[in-house]
Amino acid sequence: MCAMRAALILVEEASGLKVNFHKSMLVGVHMENSWLAEVASVMNCKTRIFPFVYICIPIGGNAWRLSFWNPLLDFIKYYLLGWKSRNFSFDSQLVL
Repeated sequence: MCAMRAALILVEEASGLKVNFHKSMLVGVHMENSWLAEVASVMNCKTRIFPFVYICIPIGGNAWRLSFWNPLLDFIKYYLLGWKSRNFSFDSQLVL
């Protein structure tokens, strides 16, 4: 666990970039929640489980289902409605 944090700190030193552990999150795939929580506490970051939404894009669900894309479509719809081209239908705005 400490090795992962040390490796990220080495990447910081080598690249000049900074890892913001408060904004970072760990997502465990087929692992125990207790181990994931322990690693997150050592690295001082958050945990998530599948499926989740990241920047309005669903991660880890079934992409063949229409309901999988609803959060992204709602996000796009929200911003397209603010456009001045309100005389276009949603489909036309999406094409634009």
